[in-house]
Amino acid sequence: MHVCSNFFLVTANSVLALEPLFYSSLTYGVGNTPYSICAAYLDGDDDLDLAVANSYSHNVSVFFNNGDGTYAAAVNYGVGEQPHSVCAGDLNGGDDIDLVVANYFSDNVSILMNLTNVCTDVLYIPLVPVNLASNYPNPFNPVTTLKFNVPRTGHFTIAVYDVTGRKVRVLVDRVFQMGAFETTWNGKNTAGESDGSGV
Repeated sequence: MHVCSNFFLVTANSVLALEPLFYSSLTYGVGNTPYSICAAYLDGDDDLDLAVANSYSHNVSVFFNNGDGTYAAAVNYGVGEQPHSVCAGDLNGGDDIDLVVANYFSDNVSILMNLTNVCTDVLYIPLVPVNLASNYPNPFNPVTTLKFNVPRTGHFTIAVYDVTGRKVRVLVDRVFQMGAFETTWNGKNTAGESDGSGV
């Protein structure tokens, strides 16, 4: 009888130690000073996803597994100051895995509730945010550029809102393949008029 584990081959007469074998490492960008990592089934499939607490950028980077051991570009979620640990579990009994982050400097805990299994009537609609970088130049005159990463193929919308929550203009509203993209905004609203400050 042969039983194989990660590091030992056990036979009826002997135990033979095996060296662990790994593929070459793949490197993925995260925030500043990654402090801890957690693996969990975050998007409802059978592939382990990763969540990384980034201490000095005050966020958590989530990497969704592509199903082949590689990961889509990070989606970053803001949390408290200097997150030091991240833990995964079903916190609300919703059959999906949520994240809890311990924030060292702000002396609190951030909870990221998973919306993967949010249901509307019949259809499950996973909400997958776009990783949006800061616009440049900022301040801008007359045009600014926004770069964003799409973590997986799907329909994405990027809109500009003013400080009162009024939608000023939709910049992007279409299906994207996974990857890096950019769009520009000329400071005008949907009617083509220049919008004032407070956007």
